[in-house]
Amino acid sequence: LVMKRILLTIFVLLFTVGSFAQEHMTFKGVEIDGTPDEMVEKLSKVGFKYEGLSEEEGIYYMKGKFAGYQSRVGIMSSNSLVHSVAAAYSDGLRTWAHLLERFNFLEEMLTIKYGKPSSVNKNIGKASDGRYPIRDGKGEWKTTWETDKGNIMLYIYVTEGWHQTVVIGYMDKINVLSQTQQFYDDL
Repeated sequence: LVMKRILLTIFVLLFTVGSFAQEHMTFKGVEIDGTPDEMVEKLSKVGFKYEGLSEEEGIYYMKGKFAGYQSRVGIMSSNSLVHSVAAAYSDGLRTWAHLLERFNFLEEMLTIKYGKPSSVNKNIGKASDGRYPIRDGKGEWKTTWETDKGNIMLYIYVTEGWHQTVVIGYMDKINVLSQTQQFYDDL
């Protein structure tokens, strides 16, 4: 009888943990799951406008307001299963001070929602002309939150052409693990 209760308790705990693990990460209240076309349709219903597919990158692009700012959203998938969605902000971010202001605001909001970040890396590289501390792979400005549903990464990105942006990326744990398992199965 005692063993039966112990096994029943273990089963209930495993079932409870298993059902929590089946929840997907969300982006603007929309589960990150399904095909890219399904994700485009779901995000269209919450106000985003479809821009097109970059064949070269394999990313579906949309535009719309996210976390209070106009953004360009990228939907990433592998084997027709969406695993990540990222919002990039570049409007009005012409200086390092503007980038930091937007980053700091979003970092504060994400910390209120998700708690203390799991990692913070604010390493300023030395740019040759001093205009932007992060350039040519030198330096990194990134904060990451790990949750039961996946990871959120906030970072500043500066391209070779001096285009700078603040990006929030959401990665769904279930779909990333599913893709990883498929890669292992191939080996």
